[in-house]
Amino acid sequence: MKKYKLLSLFIVSVTILTSSCQKEGPQGPAGPQGTTGPAGQQGATGPAGTTNVIYSSWQLSGSSNWIFNSFTLSGSQDAVYMYNRPASGITSTVISQGMVICFMRNTGGPIGLQTSYVAQLPYTYISGNTVDHYDFTIPPAGGQIYFLYKNTISPLTTSALGFIEYRYVIIPGSIPGGRMKDPQAMTYHELCRTYGIPE
Repeated sequence: MKKYKLLSLFIVSVTILTSSCQKEGPQGPAGPQGTTGPAGQQGATGPAGTTNVIYSSWQLSGSSNWIFNSFTLSGSQDAVYMYNRPASGITSTVISQGMVICFMRNTGGPIGLQTSYVAQLPYTYISGNTVDHYDFTIPPAGGQIYFLYKNTISPLTTSALGFIEYRYVIIPGSIPGGRMKDPQAMTYHELCRTYGIPE
């Protein structure tokens, strides 16, 4: 009998001890807020953004403004015809640090480009043995753009070329890369949305 009493007391003791270890008391009040730690190191200054983007209006080239290429003309680049457009926003700083992107569109001429479709220069149209190539170049002093037309087999006339409209976008101090897509790799519509340019 004594043996059973001792066993019962042992079981009760273990049960009380186990339950007392598993119980959690009520949560105490929150302690005072600690002191603010020292400020971290400032990161390196990022590259300059592409502010002050300049864009031109669409301008019809006109047949009379296309001149036959002469090797005495600066920036001719062996073109059959050349159209010179003033662009005062293209400075030496833009030439050395920024970028100039040019676009063309057809307003109804037979130039192998669908009407109202916007193409970034350089643009090449191939039809059979005929290759029409449109490009641009900027003289070292800036201030203007030479729009070029090249075809060594069967060139278009100035009347046909006169239906072309051109516009340019100047992005000063642009640094392509990082999270920003290279503006030259954007479509025309992407470029307009990114820089708030009316299409």
